[in-house]
Amino acid sequence: MKNLKMFAIAVMAFAVMATGVHAVDCDTSAVAKSETKCYTEAQLIASSAETDALYADNVITLIKNVTLTSNLEIDKNITIDLGDDFVITFNTANQGIVLKDGGNLTLKGTGEVKNTAGTSALIDVQAGATLNVEGSVILNNLSTGKETPAIMINGTDGKTTAVTVGKDVTIKSAAYGLVVGKASADSAPGVTVNMAGTWETEGYVAKVNGTIKYASKAPVINVEEGTYKSAKSTALYASGYATWNIKGGSVEGAQAVEVRSGNVNISGGTFKGTNPKAGGTGFTGANATKNGSALIVKHVANYEEAKRINLNVTGGTFTSEKSYAMYIKDLGEKGTLSLSNVKMTSGKEGSTQLAAIKIDDTNDAATSFIEHHNDMIVSGEFTGDVFEKVETSSGTFATPAELAADLVKGELKTEGGNTTVGTPSDEGQQPGTTEPGDQTTGDGNQGPTDNVKNPETNDNILVYAGLGLVSLASVAFTAKKRED
Repeated sequence: MKNLKMFAIAVMAFAVMATGVHAVDCDTSAVAKSETKCYTEAQLIASSAETDALYADNVITLIKNVTLTSNLEIDKNITIDLGDDFVITFNTANQGIVLKDGGNLTLKGTGEVKNTAGTSALIDVQAGATLNVEGSVILNNLSTGKETPAIMINGTDGKTTAVTVGKDVTIKSAAYGLVVGKASADSAPGVTVNMAGTWETEGYVAKVNGTIKYASKAPVINVEEGTYKSAKSTALYASGYATWNIKGGSVEGAQAVEVRSGNVNISGGTFKGTNPKAGGTGFTGANATKNGSALIVKHVANYEEAKRINLNVTGGTFTSEKSYAMYIKDLGEKGTLSLSNVKMTSGKEGSTQLAAIKIDDTNDAATSFIEHHNDMIVSGEFTGDVFEKVETSSGTFATPAELAADLVKGELKTEGGNTTVGTPSDEGQQPGTTEPGDQTTGDGNQGPTDNVKNPETNDNILVYAGLGLVSLASVAFTAKKRED
C-alpha cells in the first residue's frame, strides 16, 4: 500500500509538470518566476551573480506588469514568457532590451513589451545575438525619435546575427519597425531577418541602412506572409546592399517598396502605394522617394557602381491609388530587371488613366535604359499602356509602343483599356493575393482558417503521458483493492 501511495504522488507531480504549473510560490514583491525561483524587478536587471541566477532556469514567466528603469541586458540564452497579457514597460529615456554578443532571447506568450520615452531602439540586437519573437507578443515602440526602430539589428564579420518574428506577432512603432545597420566598415555580414506577423508603423516598416555597401556577405531579409503597413513612408526600403526575398503578404505605404541597391526577389504579395504622383506625405528624416508608386527602382549618384540593383519579380499585384504602379529612375545599365506573372494597376490623373510603368531616366533613355533592359517584361496584366512615353536627352520621344517593342518579351494584347503581356501562369489567380489569416490548401486555392487553437506538440505529449500514468495508477489501485 505504501508503494502505491508513492506511485500516486509521483503521478501527480508528473501531471503538474505536464500542465506547466510552476510549483514555486512567490510573495507580492515578485514580478516573474521560474520553476525554482521568484524574481523581483531589481533582479530582472541585475548583474553578476543575480544575472547568472536569472539564466540558470532558462525560462522565466511574468506574473504581473513590470516597469523597468534600466536596460534589460542579455548575453546568454533565455526565454521570457509574458504570460497572459502582462506588460514590460521601459519608461526611462533610451532604455530597452539589449541583446549582446552571445545573447539569445525568445519572447513568447500574449503580453507586450513597450517603451514610452527616448530615442533608442526598443530591442537592440547587437552582432552575434539572436532574437525570436513568437506567440501573440506585441512589441510597441512609442518613441517618436525620427529614426527610432522597434528592432535594431547590427552585423559584423565573423558573427551570426538573426531576428525571427512569428506570424501571430504584432509590431507597432511611432517611428520605424526594423532597421538593419552596420557595426563597422560599411557592411552588415552575417545578418538574417525573417519577417512575418502584423507590422504597423509611421515610418519605414523595414529598412537596410544606405551606408551598407558591400555585396559580399550582405544581410538577408526574408519577408513572409503578413501585413506590413506604413502610415507616412515607404513600407519596405531596400537602401543599403542586401538580399530581399519577398514571398507574400500585404505591403502598403505612401510607397510600398523602394529598391536603391542589392538583390530583390519578389515572388508574391499585394503592394499598394497611396501618395499622389506629385509628392505627398513623408516621415521626418526619411529619404525615400515620395511619389505614391507601389514599386520604385532608383539608382542615386552616391551609390557607387558596385551597388547594382538586381530586381527579379515572378509574381505579385502592384497598385497605386494616385500614381504609377512602378517607377524607374536613373537605372541605366546599373542593374537588371525582370518582371513576370505580375498585375500592375496605376491610378488616374484627373480623368486620365496613368500608364502602369514610368521610366524617368535623365540619361538618354533610348541608349541608356532600353539598350540594357531588352525583354525585361515576360508576362503580366497592366492598366492602360504598359509604359508612359519617355523624353530622351536629345529632345526626341520614345513612345509607349516603341518602348514596348524593346522592353516587352511576351506577346502583347490590348483589350478594354487593359494590356496583357504573355500568359500569366495562373489566369484569374494572381500570386500574392492571400489575405492575412487565410490558409493555402494543397491545390493552391485559399481555404478558410479554422478558428481552433492547437496546443504545442510537446504539450500534447506531456499531457497525454500524464493522463496515461494517471490511468495506470487507477488500474493499479483497483487491482490492489481487489487483492486487499
